[in-house]
Amino acid sequence: MQLYWKLSYGLPAKQLIDSVCGWCLRRNLQIKLVSIIINNNISQNSHHHHRPARKLLNGLHQLNRSQFVIESSIIGLHHRVCRKMSSSSSSSSNYMANVNNNMVNNSNHIHKNGHHNNKSSQLHDDSSTLDNVHIPDDVLTRLPDLSIEHIREQLRQCDPNCNGRLELNMDDSTGIATLCINSPQRKNAFSGFMMAQFSDLLDQLERWKKGQVIIVYGADNFFCSGADLKTIRQNNLSDQCGAYYISQLMHSNLTRLERLPIVSVALIEGKALGGGAEIITACDFRVAIHDARIGFVHARLGVTPGFGGGTRLIRLVGSCTALQLMLSAKLIDAKTANKIGLVQHVLEPGIRGMEALEATKQWYRNEFGSISSFASRAIKSIAATSLCNISTDKALEIEANIFCSVWGREEHMKALASNIKHNG
Repeated sequence: MQLYWKLSYGLPAKQLIDSVCGWCLRRNLQIKLVSIIINNNISQNSHHHHRPARKLLNGLHQLNRSQFVIESSIIGLHHRVCRKMSSSSSSSSNYMANVNNNMVNNSNHIHKNGHHNNKSSQLHDDSSTLDNVHIPDDVLTRLPDLSIEHIREQLRQCDPNCNGRLELNMDDSTGIATLCINSPQRKNAFSGFMMAQFSDLLDQLERWKKGQVIIVYGADNFFCSGADLKTIRQNNLSDQCGAYYISQLMHSNLTRLERLPIVSVALIEGKALGGGAEIITACDFRVAIHDARIGFVHARLGVTPGFGGGTRLIRLVGSCTALQLMLSAKLIDAKTANKIGLVQHVLEPGIRGMEALEATKQWYRNEFGSISSFASRAIKSIAATSLCNISTDKALEIEANIFCSVWGREEHMKALASNIKHNG
């Protein structure tokens, strides 16, 4: 849920805070992002232009209802405040607000007509941008808890006795892990139980210190067909509440997958359809057998990508190509996917099954096997940092810290001694 507040200059911070919290507590909402725009016509060079932000930050310091993470980056004023407080609401949920206070000198960022809003603060959700795209209040109020942990346990109860499972194997000696999506009776579709299990296995992968790469693949010559429609129908997940649960957990899972400290490779055999196609976009690399096919077929069901794959696809192949793939809902072959940059390597014809898995491992060794595990994880950390919602300055700071952490280690000193940098 995103909320946007327009704040006229000088509005008391307490009034704003009370209004935000009251509105949310009445609806039992968890806020993911609150943007507060200070609409100020005072000269940028005046020292007074920081006053509203200071009032707001001071007010949030005194708040005793919730948990807030506050970030302020106003011209010449930088604050980061993290404070955890107990909730006075009857709800057990904590509410997180990420507040970005930005000076807007060009008023057309707020009002296209160029006029400032001098009325009191006004709350509206993101449906003001896309009038018909929003989650209705009556849907959100039916959700007892929006934490990922709660959603995971709710979905774990869906189809616990089905045959579908995820199978993780981690080899400390090689640093190679494999994750098999194993539900062949349902085209390796994810049941609610499998979505929860995915989250559990990511816990293990995040703690794995000897890993370098994980290869994600599907059983029985088929990658994945997305969410299990049978599970959705049988567990009353076909309404917007169910959609929100599934989307939130799989968003979390795929974000964690792409930010793992180890490299991830999707091995695409057979078809990757719908949510299955979205999963491959969260991997660092994609290897396909020669007759594999990929389809962002959501539009055929009258829906959109729900696991974050639309945004990731745009990042990978560009907005025009991504839009064409999603609007047409057509399947593309491995050669086409390689041409547009979605797939990095296509295996030779006739290679499939376990042979394809071994060929993918060998491809990884040929491409990246010459570097140490520590260097590999450090470089992946830099790539993962770029995916986070942080400033360029912060990303550069993190990259510098990572660089310092690898400099002077045994691998580095050996390379210096052998002048390996110039050896082809």
